Amino acid sequence: MKFFRDLLGNLLIGRICKTISSLRDYLKDYEYISESFYSDAFKTVIKEYLNVNIRKDWIGRLYGIANPNISKEGQFDITRTIIEFDGDNTNNEEYVKYWVHKQLNLIGEVFKIENLYHYINLEFRHVGPIEGDNYLLIFDIVSRKEFAKNLKEMLLHASIYAIIGLIVFFIIL
Repeated sequence: MKFFRDLLGNLLIGRICKTISSLRDYLKDYEYISESFYSDAFKTVIKEYLNVNIRKDWIGRLYGIANPNISKEGQFDITRTIIEFDGDNTNNEEYVKYWVHKQLNLIGEVFKIENLYHYINLEFRHVGPIEGDNYLLIFDIVSRKEFAKNLKEMLLHASIYAIIGLIVFFIIL
């Protein structure tokens, strides 16, 4: 049975089914979370708790730059910093991740979203100078990433079939 399931999953029809299923999941999650996720209130709460100005990109992700060492007044506050020592230099990446996740738990309680991380994915990327503590925070709906991955695989698979079909067509002519 597993052999047939794997075989179907590797065929174009299997990829189309996975893409349709992930689109259905994305639309369901989007319907549940979009009213809170894209609201001005969410942006205001993120600004209040994380001191991050949120913007939306063309595919619906929210992003902003966070630095927990900067106070709301724009002043550098060394008392809130926890520094880790690694082989290259000092950093506080784990502290920043912990701080952001702690604040997001509070935000989840404010918006009464159960299992916030089931719906919203948060990605960290260090930006700016290596000794700086600026992190790009990218908020995304989890099922959108899965849908995008399945759509990409399906389109790649379909284009390979199209190329093979065109080659066969021109050889026969």
